Amino acid sequence: MSNIHFAAFDAAQHDVSLVADLIARSDEQINPLVYGNNTVEVIVKMVQAGGSYFDGKYLRVVIWDGEIVGVVAGYPVKEKATVDKLSGPAFAKAMGFIRLVPKIRFFQRLDGIMAGHMDPEGYYIHTLSIAPKHQGQGLGTKIMAALAAEHNIIYLHVNSNKTRSYSFYEKVGFREQSRGQMVYKGQELLQSLMVLQSDCREHASEGNAS
Repeated sequence: MSNIHFAAFDAAQHDVSLVADLIARSDEQINPLVYGNNTVEVIVKMVQAGGSYFDGKYLRVVIWDGEIVGVVAGYPVKEKATVDKLSGPAFAKAMGFIRLVPKIRFFQRLDGIMAGHMDPEGYYIHTLSIAPKHQGQGLGTKIMAALAAEHNIIYLHVNSNKTRSYSFYEKVGFREQSRGQMVYKGQELLQSLMVLQSDCREHASEGNAS
């Protein structure tokens, strides 16, 4: 398999709709609850507007054999509060005030189950997604190996209901640090904060991708 490489997202060069669809697919249970039934449309607006965690400063496309096969959005933990704050207005504008207001209580509860201590020197992955047709080919392992080579400590939240994703992160060396849960509209939502530390980096070069 040829090597993958990352490129900073550029709306002028990359397929915005494809990138938005990949972001939407990163969690097909929670993202529709967050962004609404028109998830991809809202994400497209955020990607195009910039100034959020989907800005080219934080969002990278994963390229393999000249094709975009995935996306990664992330930033230093010490910048997370600032990025979250900046992303709020971008999200509100993309969502629209009328659709946003009824969800405010849900967002507050979701923030609550995603709490957990993170080392400020770590790196936080907000979104990681691989195109369905490219899953199971080792790309996830290659992506994590590349990220682990860049950062000594990596954090991410994973939907604990997505057993395949959860198992993949465990396989490449992540361990669960904390877990939160809530019930919303009859759905149980589980979020695990997971961490990969430098002494576990060798795991990120082994096994198969999800």
